[in-house]
Amino acid sequence: MTTRKYHCAMGVLVMFLTILLLSSSPADAQNRKKKQKKPKAPQTLFFDVDLSLTYDDNVIRYSDADLDLFDQNASPGKFDIESRNDWVIKPRMEGRLRGRFIGGHTAWIGVDYRYYYYARNNVRRYHRMSVFARHYFFRGGYLESEYYFIPDYYYRNQYVQNLGYVKASFTKHFLKFEIGQDITSSLKADISYRYQSKAYNPEVSERDLTENGVRIDAIWRAAKSVKFWAYYGFVRANAAGADLPAPDVRDVSYDAWDITLGARYYSSLHRKLKPEFFSTVQFEEIKFRTVKYLDEYRFDRDDHNLELAAGTVLTIWYGVRLDVSYSYYQKWTDLPVRANENLLEYTGSSVSIGLQRDF
Repeated sequence: MTTRKYHCAMGVLVMFLTILLLSSSPADAQNRKKKQKKPKAPQTLFFDVDLSLTYDDNVIRYSDADLDLFDQNASPGKFDIESRNDWVIKPRMEGRLRGRFIGGHTAWIGVDYRYYYYARNNVRRYHRMSVFARHYFFRGGYLESEYYFIPDYYYRNQYVQNLGYVKASFTKHFLKFEIGQDITSSLKADISYRYQSKAYNPEVSERDLTENGVRIDAIWRAAKSVKFWAYYGFVRANAAGADLPAPDVRDVSYDAWDITLGARYYSSLHRKLKPEFFSTVQFEEIKFRTVKYLDEYRFDRDDHNLELAAGTVLTIWYGVRLDVSYSYYQKWTDLPVRANENLLEYTGSSVSIGLQRDF
């Protein structure tokens, strides 16, 4: 090979290598950056904020007969409310911490605070504080506990012998232990034990209650866009009045069971709004257990409660979710003295709109 041909060949080779390096070096540099870039640390602290506004047309769940008395101011001592209906503002804040605990499995611990502000009926305003924890021990299986406390909740005015009508309010403690498991990729179930106690003010302390209950939940993701759920619960409540022999002392002990059915549809109508539609129906049966036959409002009494709800959820901007819902509730009562039933039965409805943001 002559020197000229050699230099020509070397020139072509250098030019080819230069083009190859120039064309490949950006990708190689980008790949090196990807390799050198540290993986993003998983999020450990979560914070949720909710704010909702509800209009309720029967805030104390008074019967039509009681509401007639209220409207006519016929029994002023019986009522301590300013209006039968009200606007309720409900702010809620929740913080959760995620980490790994026993066996390196995921665990959660969190706190939750809620306040219920009634615009007109300040006697109904109250707040609730809770703490909860969940630990996963195997794939899809977990244990969970929760405790919440309500320091003061107004029930309604109650008639007391020799005192007339007095305010009845209670302090409430609630405790739950739950175990859950993913049965399949689309079916989840859990069972929980629930305990709660209510301690009333001394004038009506015969109403003090301790409740023990069991609840079974199942959630089925039937398709990517459809989810169904069903809850069943049973409660046995024992009142302090059951241990007091006087026949005129109220015994509000009862047994109750309830079932809830629900469905949610994840629509694809709008990609950004991500609309969801949901509906639920709940039916509850309550049977009072008192043996004090002089108590004509509780002896051999059965209550039947129905609640229907429907609504929609939209993601409006920056992860803020808008929730709009409507609820209807009704109580029927069976008593040996039929004339007293309309004094206990009631109906009502509420409309809610809320905003929720996760951080």
